[in-house]
Amino acid sequence: MNIINFFLKTNLEKSFIIGYYGGLNFGDELLLEVILNLLKNNGVKDISFYYTSPEIYSHYHHDFGYKKIPATPLDMLKEVFKCKNIIIGGGGLWGLDFNKNIALLSLILFFAKYFLRKKIYLIGVGYYLSTTKLGRFAGWLAGFSSDIIIARDNETFRNFSRVSRNIFIDNDIVFNFHELDEKLYTSDVDELKKEVDISEKTIFITTRRFSGDKYASFKEEIQKFIEKNTDKKIIMALFEAKIVDKEGYNFFLDVSKKYKNITVVDFHYNPVALLFLFSYHHKNIAMISPQFHGQLVAHLTGASFLPISYDNKNSELFKSIGIKYFFDIKNVSYFDMQNFINHFYE
Repeated sequence: MNIINFFLKTNLEKSFIIGYYGGLNFGDELLLEVILNLLKNNGVKDISFYYTSPEIYSHYHHDFGYKKIPATPLDMLKEVFKCKNIIIGGGGLWGLDFNKNIALLSLILFFAKYFLRKKIYLIGVGYYLSTTKLGRFAGWLAGFSSDIIIARDNETFRNFSRVSRNIFIDNDIVFNFHELDEKLYTSDVDELKKEVDISEKTIFITTRRFSGDKYASFKEEIQKFIEKNTDKKIIMALFEAKIVDKEGYNFFLDVSKKYKNITVVDFHYNPVALLFLFSYHHKNIAMISPQFHGQLVAHLTGASFLPISYDNKNSELFKSIGIKYFFDIKNVSYFDMQNFINHFYE
């Protein structure tokens, strides 16, 4: 079974979809938009989904007529009792980014399965040994509680196979973006074009939030690279809303004040718009980014990108698309970035 067949053949009426939605992270919002499209395309009517910030949902998504559940424990618990199915819709939840909320989610899945008799589906998810001991236990608990698991890569498949026989392997949910109706996003793309001009060769740089200063060297290498490329067009794109990553946004602004060739863009648009914009201008884009879904969007649209890994999920993505050699974020240098860009401009 693959993801398309799951959505096509499974009765998903009265499903409650849970993910890190509403946190205004590009990858998670992209996952949600693709999932809601797939459900709508298959005529599913009774759907609810967890969304942290319902009041700003319309800034990032189309309205598919589904019910948004706000981020309060009581509202979430009520929906767990009311629904027939719970879908965990993508994301590398059990990996380096594991946290206490995901541990709680895993407990909720166990409770919903064995006390409330709900169907539990983990679709296009990631589970990696880069997680903590608690993360491994939570991954085991979620897998043990699931009726169907569709892993997005080989490591996830191996890890969940230890606790479940109802497991299949496919790719990340975003691989199915071709199922979306491109015409629905024309106005979204037009709006984004006003800020993200990639009609000529452009270097697209993103960073991401990391706890502590563990990856400070990556930002330092980015700055060195920018200093050497003041003659090239550069977009520094924050893949989170600036209200979420104020430090990252200020870092971008500080750099842009020094160099006139830089445009700064934060994440405040429908994520599918960027995907289609990349597809239209893929020959003009060279991306330097450690972010999983940024790299995936570049790959799916044919844009060039430097393969940088900060977690097993990146490494597994590269392996799945035939990239054998990639850079560890701790070791990648501005020389590596420059070599990549030199090939792009040849």
